[in-house]
Amino acid sequence: MINEFEELLQQFKKIEIKELNKTTFLEIIDKSHYENIWSKILAFYFSANHKHGLNKMLIKSLCDSYIEVSGKKDVQIDLNNIITYDVINEYPTDKSGRIDIVIKADTFIIGIENKVYADLYNDLEDYSSTIDSIAGNDMKKLKIVLSIYPIKFSTSSYNFVNIKYEQFLSSIRKNIGEFSVDANTKYLILFFDFIETIEKKLNLKKMIYNQPLVKFFQEKNEEIERIIKADISLKEEFDSQLYELNEFLESNKKKFEDKLNKKFEIENTGVYSEGGENVIYYNISYKKINLISCEVYIKNYKWSIGWLVQAETNKFDNKELIKKELSNNKYQLLLQPWNKIYDNVEELILNGCELINENEKLFS
Repeated sequence: MINEFEELLQQFKKIEIKELNKTTFLEIIDKSHYENIWSKILAFYFSANHKHGLNKMLIKSLCDSYIEVSGKKDVQIDLNNIITYDVINEYPTDKSGRIDIVIKADTFIIGIENKVYADLYNDLEDYSSTIDSIAGNDMKKLKIVLSIYPIKFSTSSYNFVNIKYEQFLSSIRKNIGEFSVDANTKYLILFFDFIETIEKKLNLKKMIYNQPLVKFFQEKNEEIERIIKADISLKEEFDSQLYELNEFLESNKKKFEDKLNKKFEIENTGVYSEGGENVIYYNISYKKINLISCEVYIKNYKWSIGWLVQAETNKFDNKELIKKELSNNKYQLLLQPWNKIYDNVEELILNGCELINENEKLFS
């Protein structure tokens, strides 16, 4: 079985894995799915008045996408002759609705309803008539539903055209090179970060697009299932042993407490779940403040033990001195076989008790 698994792993290593890119800023602040945030960012880059330096690149890309999707070449806008125009978020409609983005110049008007995940429940008839009412007779009118997924109009589209973000990004990629020369570096980086957020929502970089990887899992499904089951069983055995070790430590708690000076105590011990993994914590405390903790957990299918200085030591006036003294021997990471783990954990806790006793004066 082992040779079979090793051969499988060697085959897997030959496959190029298409990793997802790093976390984007909107993902960091947990706003990557907010339509209003997307609309405000788009409005900023639609405007040529801001300092991003991309000029009319985004409007050109949107117009290119509109013509490609709709086939209406007569709405081609000559942006070279456009000097000023307004970009407005949440434009009020005749029936108290709000159009996400309205772009208005002397010769054209663009109304954009932006959809990330929400359904198209908006009153397009109201939106369309509002756009018509603010447009002059000779103005070109582009009515757009910009969306992650294809939109099915329930009744009439009221002359709205559905442009998918995938199509919009394709136009942006064609135009960005020409406009990026004069772009402000700061805003260009932020723009690319936003584009990456959109790409992730489009699933353009998911591993499902890696056909060699998909084929490997399809052909080796049974072998992979066996590895997964073996992995689960092994982790369950490790967890069982972890709980056995915790019971041993609890039964010897008095032994460890006897090694401590009376002002210190062992408390808040037990098995905790941290990041999906079970960890034993054995804490030495002073007046309910945790000083150091012995940790026991599983790392790479091996026992890992060590101890660390707790952040709660910041509560002491001489916190820097305490940290310095306790950190001299901070966290010795040891990978141990099961048959030695009891002795090594016991020794680690006893050493921690001794270290705390030696620094007793710091807590008086």
